[in-house]
Amino acid sequence: MVVVVGGDGRVYLNGKLIHEFRQDFKSFMTTPNSKRLDVTELVKRNGRNVVTAFIDRRIVSMWKGEPSIGDHSELAIGDVWLENAPSAVSLKNAVASPSFRRKNVRLRARIQNLSGEKGKARVRFDFVRNGKTEKSFTKEIDLDGRPEQLVVFTESWKNPVLWNADTPNLYRMSVALEQNGKSLDALPEQNFGFREAWIEKGAFYLNGNKLRMRMWSSPGMQRVRFYYGTAKGAEQYVAHIREMNYDAVRYDLFGKESQIGTDSRTC
Repeated sequence: MVVVVGGDGRVYLNGKLIHEFRQDFKSFMTTPNSKRLDVTELVKRNGRNVVTAFIDRRIVSMWKGEPSIGDHSELAIGDVWLENAPSAVSLKNAVASPSFRRKNVRLRARIQNLSGEKGKARVRFDFVRNGKTEKSFTKEIDLDGRPEQLVVFTESWKNPVLWNADTPNLYRMSVALEQNGKSLDALPEQNFGFREAWIEKGAFYLNGNKLRMRMWSSPGMQRVRFYYGTAKGAEQYVAHIREMNYDAVRYDLFGKESQIGTDSRTC
């Protein structure tokens, strides 16, 4: 798997071009170029395999003489690795959307099937907390041979452990694709918080509790986001917001135009 964010790029395996892309969006950090590539025929079974990624740093054209603190993090290269997959059928991505009001969770998984496989299979979502699987949901499906196939289903979840800013309870979510009792693919575990936000009669609610949010796009956060990205900095910032009797804050990481004319007293 190769993960690249920002700029234009080319990816080679053992000197052979296997993927190239162009990044045309301004919000580099929010536009992923995640790509899973089947390189079975190109991998050397006995010997060293070399993955090479070339990135054209087009963002430098935005700098005025020297890099600024507001720009220099907006190009990032993530991990690059090779993995041995048991099947050509794989999970491209998956997401779980919880609903506090409906007491359920909507589950979506996108399957990549470049080899055109057909047959019975199933998708499984597991939610683990404190080392124990508290919920497991499965969906039986038919692989229809299309290159990509979307699976969507909804399951009841009546008494989840809820997430909020004061008690940020989290599950570990894992997603697997199985066939005939064998694993075809699995996505890395990720954090999952059961929460739902909505607006009702002009008020904002999170999991049934009314919140007062501070709606402010902060130019200051642009310049010092690296400090507030630390555990100590984040704790100080949240404490300051709480002193002013606010529950949350929103700031604009990218759209500098939206910061024109903002006022820190607006809420």
